[in-house]
Amino acid sequence: MRGVVSCIRHGSTTEYFVASIDGNGVSTDARQSDITLHTGETVETEEEGRISTALIEQDKGYVSSVLDAASKASAGVCGIEPYASGIRDVDSITERIWPRLASAASLLVRKLLLGLPVIVRFHNDSDGLGGAYALYKSIGELKDRGVGICPNIIWLMNKGVSYTREDAGNDTFLLNGYETIEKPLLVMIDFGTSKDSNSGMESIGTRADVVWLDHHPIPEGFSGTSLEHYINPWDNGGDSNYTAGFLAAALAKTFSKTDTKETENASFIGDYSRYADEKAKGYELSMIMDLLTSDPRIVYGYTGNDITPKELDVVLGDGKRRNELYNYAKMRLEEALDRALPYLKQYKAEGYAIYLLDFEDIRDHDSKYPLPGRFATRLLDKVMESGNGECAVIVHAGSYISIRLSKKVCSTMSILPIISELKSSKPDEIEAGGGHDCAASIKVYNKESKKEVIKALVERLKSVR
Repeated sequence: MRGVVSCIRHGSTTEYFVASIDGNGVSTDARQSDITLHTGETVETEEEGRISTALIEQDKGYVSSVLDAASKASAGVCGIEPYASGIRDVDSITERIWPRLASAASLLVRKLLLGLPVIVRFHNDSDGLGGAYALYKSIGELKDRGVGICPNIIWLMNKGVSYTREDAGNDTFLLNGYETIEKPLLVMIDFGTSKDSNSGMESIGTRADVVWLDHHPIPEGFSGTSLEHYINPWDNGGDSNYTAGFLAAALAKTFSKTDTKETENASFIGDYSRYADEKAKGYELSMIMDLLTSDPRIVYGYTGNDITPKELDVVLGDGKRRNELYNYAKMRLEEALDRALPYLKQYKAEGYAIYLLDFEDIRDHDSKYPLPGRFATRLLDKVMESGNGECAVIVHAGSYISIRLSKKVCSTMSILPIISELKSSKPDEIEAGGGHDCAASIKVYNKESKKEVIKALVERLKSVR
């Protein structure tokens, strides 16, 4: 059977991925070879999975036909009507961005059809992992339908808010293990919309195509918006309440009918979206994903690996294990909140209070759960429930400072301009910062400078109103 070498994966054993026209589509198989091959070569494959013949007269017309067939097949797969969640405002945004979602999904499916490597980076919270999980399940359903998908997908949990030059270097290192007929693909979910990502994008831009799904506010000077497949609800009449996890599920709906309702709501709940439905399925899943992205050792033991959608799927498929993890996460969170209240330092601002917590004082060092950012959000709720009025909460641990504003305070101010000002005035102390208007974080270069950054932050919050 004639085929085209579309991808070569190097390792202890070299694998050749050979794409062939199959009806109106393309099928790709992993093969071993008795001879050294190069991408773009036409070959004759044998039934037992080995390649023994490369055509001396290369059939360039056949190569073009395979690539055209991959484009047509991917476009055909992504022809489903706009996804309707049943939430009017959400569906209005989805309908506006649907053509862009379908275009990005078509690019993704094309890479998968050709067996090219696809790196999926997702933020380490319930929103980011939820989006990756929806994509994972939908790609699996696509494969079950007989669309030839090869196993060159790499799932990476991203612990920072930016796509740094170091991240780009790590991705480049991974991709250097492959030779491909065209650029591989990088998919990013729920992070990176920051000027701090510009250098990373400049570095990876020559090495991979990019599909970028995010819902963070877009700062002036951010270069990601120039990408063809950068998709953000802020560009389409929406805001951060339309979460990146839901955005990834919507993209998956262009080629799959997999039910992702629970995952979508878990994303809304985890990011405190106004579209969250506390009565529908999703709350337990949100807690479990927060736990696993905070401390993957819960799954792996003490190996230090990151969680991936595949491991999450195994956990969710075990009802007993799922229930144990949910109860554990709930207990640990409640314990941490109860311990935190006596340690709060309070500063008075005009019309509200600022609460500061050194998370190192109360966190359990045997577990990374909950992470400071997520805990800050829960702590804000706890303070509000205690009847202490409108407030801002600052939680710090290690090199990170997390800030959360109550809804009323956030209606009159945003954290992001404050972080931008602090970064400009303290470039040697602050490494990165960003997030949402009401929920954002700062990363300092070292713990020694954190005290001065927190002092400046508190003074700036007090002066805004």
